[in-house]
Amino acid sequence: MKQFRVTKYNPAYRDAQGRYTKDEWISYSDIGKNVTKEEYEKVESAYIDTALKFLEEQNIIELRISYLENTQNNQEPGISLMAGTVLNFEALKQVMKSILREKYWVKLETDNSFIHFGYDYYMYIGVPHEPQSARQFAESRGLYVEDCLSPYIKNKL
Repeated sequence: MKQFRVTKYNPAYRDAQGRYTKDEWISYSDIGKNVTKEEYEKVESAYIDTALKFLEEQNIIELRISYLENTQNNQEPGISLMAGTVLNFEALKQVMKSILREKYWVKLETDNSFIHFGYDYYMYIGVPHEPQSARQFAESRGLYVEDCLSPYIKNKL
């Protein structure tokens, strides 16, 4: 499996330990403080579209919720938010948007792929094969794709 960290953060600003050193917005709650709503939504769309492009390139048409943290009991219309629920692309779009907006947190996985979101607007993607066109798509949207293992994997997929 190929694993990547996909972010808005330029790797040139990482220190020797891999920590990002530039001060940037890191959350939906930063709208109106460090980022405009328009800029936030542009980046949010880039993340969601890129994640779907990675899946599409690998002919993966759905992921399942393998883990859910939903302390506020947020709901999505027409989507059962529970471990084991299988999500198609339309449902994935809505769930990823809500994850990025910090409504809840889920791990999205199959036997050979995943999308995980971390703190501070980090996204991790695992797919079976090298995603050439998805990498290029991400870069065209202003995102950076780095080889990186997801810190949210407990078991090998």
